[in-house]
Amino acid sequence: MAFNVALYGKGANRWAMTERSVSSLSRHATRFSVAASSVERTPWGLEFRIDERCMPVPRALKGSIKVRFEEASPVAFPLDRQGKHSWRPLAPRLRVDLAFGHPDLHWSGDGYLDMNYGSEPLEAAFSRWSWSRMHLSDRTRLLYDVTERDGRSHCVAVDAVDGEIVPYEAPGVESTVSLRRGLWGMERWTRCDPGIKPTLVTALEDAPFYTRSLIDASIGGRRGLMVHESVDLRRFVSPVVQAMLPFRMPRFG
Repeated sequence: MAFNVALYGKGANRWAMTERSVSSLSRHATRFSVAASSVERTPWGLEFRIDERCMPVPRALKGSIKVRFEEASPVAFPLDRQGKHSWRPLAPRLRVDLAFGHPDLHWSGDGYLDMNYGSEPLEAAFSRWSWSRMHLSDRTRLLYDVTERDGRSHCVAVDAVDGEIVPYEAPGVESTVSLRRGLWGMERWTRCDPGIKPTLVTALEDAPFYTRSLIDASIGGRRGLMVHESVDLRRFVSPVVQAMLPFRMPRFG
């Protein structure tokens, strides 16, 4: 069990994910804690209190994140044909207030909240996926494109409009476009409208099996800046990557 926290800011980039044993877990009706970090349900949303240490360079990561939304969406989508994995966009657009002392970083703006859940490890069902979220003036556009282990592709394309989750027509699998690879050779890829090549704006995370980026792209006839993630679970399960994980994700207990 762990809290994974990533901050991006000038002189304030931080990343922490320390896995801990069940003895560090505390759970109540409205509060969930792992060691000194916690998340609590409030009348206005969720409040995260973070007290972690970064790795591999040990630095403090301490502060609070408040996410404000009225109601969580009940809509969930299956990600695989067997129905063992689901994705639920809880609050596709919400207010975020962030206040950290270590590092000194304060920020308020638009945010996003979702969850994944399943009955087996992700690598048992998928070989890779691409996910993106684009905030537009009148909606939040979401695209979740997964490839199962047998090579079959499945795409969930939905908009959040006025509190409703509605589907839109995403580009076909033949419109999949690759962007510049990461430092570890990890492929960034997404579906994009024909004739418009997506542009990598900023690389936020660059790991052997995972990338997070800001990309300028056009999807379903709408163009904008999107937060984008690529995951390769074939790389994740390789012995080399598994041996590297404890240097970034230490385990206690």
